[in-house]
Formats: sequence, C-alpha cells, structure tokens
Amino acid sequence: MNRYLHTTIKMSLASFVTIVISELLHLDYAITGGILAVLSIQLTRKDSYLLAIKRFLDALLAIALFTMLFLVLDFSVLVFAVGTVLFIALSFALKIDVGIVPSLVLASHILLRGSYSFDIVLNSFLLIFIASFIALTLNILYPLNTKKSL
Repeated sequence: MNRYLHTTIKMSLASFVTIVISELLHLDYAITGGILAVLSIQLTRKDSYLLAIKRFLDALLAIALFTMLFLVLDFSVLVFAVGTVLFIALSFALKIDVGIVPSLVLASHILLRGSYSFDIVLNSFLLIFIASFIALTLNILYPLNTKKSL
C-alpha cells in the first residue's frame, strides 16, 4: 500500500477514536477534537511527535492567553482580534506556530461561551490532549511498512 493510503487510514482512525472518546466524556465540540487529531498525524513518527508537542504547547498558550484577556477585558470580538495578534506573535517568537489555527479555534470556543467557565477551558484542554494522545498512540502502534516508500 502506498503512504497516502496509510496516512488516510491513520488520520481517519485518529479522528474517529478522538470523536468517540470526546463524545463519551460529553465534551463540547467533539468534532473539533477529531480535526485536531487529523492535524497531528504526519508522514513520519518524528514529525508527528514534534508537531504534536508544538501544537499542544501552542494550544495551552492560547487557552491561557485568551482566558486571561477575556476575564480582564471582555468577551468580545474586539478582544479576540487583539488576542489573535498577540497570540500569533507569541507563537512565532516561541517557534510553536504550527498550532496557530487549531489554537484559535479552541480560543473561539471560549469566546462563544460568552462568560468565564472552567468547564469550557477544561473542555478545550481535553480536546487537544485527547487528539494529541490518540494521534501519537496511532503513530506508535501503526505498522511502519510505508517507511520503504518514503
């Protein structure tokens, strides 16, 4: 089988398993978790590990930054826009910018809640954690017979 078929299988499994686990835990936005898992699958194990760690760290940064901004300033689109500029700059400065887009999606979930809720912050953290964990686990367990074709 070619590497694209194997990658398709891994991405599909990662998404499905993450969505099922997120649903079983009654997390909001379980589909987002599935998409985060897809993003964490790469063609090589090494790339998957590095990108998953950077994406996870970037998500933690976003969750912390946006939660703080929303609490101090307001839950508004303007604060989200200002936070986006700060977050992107920090992500590039810390060299963890591969997580910018998924992290902004998680931050938007906090904004959509419209008020502080530990549950939505925990929900965002769990989505990125489960997605990263499932993707890394699949990369460990999935056979490497595609390595020759790479």
